[in-house]
Amino acid sequence: MMEAEWLACADAWRMLESLYGKVRPPRMRLSAVACCRRVAHLLPDDERCRRGLEVAEQYADRLADRQALARPHAEAEAARRAARAATGTCRTTSAHFAAEAVAWASHPTRRHYPELAVTRACTAVAYAS
Repeated sequence: MMEAEWLACADAWRMLESLYGKVRPPRMRLSAVACCRRVAHLLPDDERCRRGLEVAEQYADRLADRQALARPHAEAEAARRAARAATGTCRTTSAHFAAEAVAWASHPTRRHYPELAVTRACTAVAYAS
């Protein structure tokens, strides 16, 4: 995908696929974080998700280490579980999927499954609309 196509693209999955094999894991994590930031307004009113997103970005930028990411990820995961328990409307289900996107983007392993973060972010948008 050329730069002009990237800038005009609205398909997050296609954008992510274009990166496979071309960029290193930190860039993939940044892409997942960027998708989560696009749905941050859908996150539950829970600071744990926002902290997970912040530290995931720091980790991708090499401003935090894996140990620093472990706790915010666990907290984002706890916020995701709480959001899941509260689902019932499109708004709360959207919040659950946005929180799940953050939980995947902040996963502390090298192979953190950015495609799952993107998929959950897209699902959050679908429920919100």
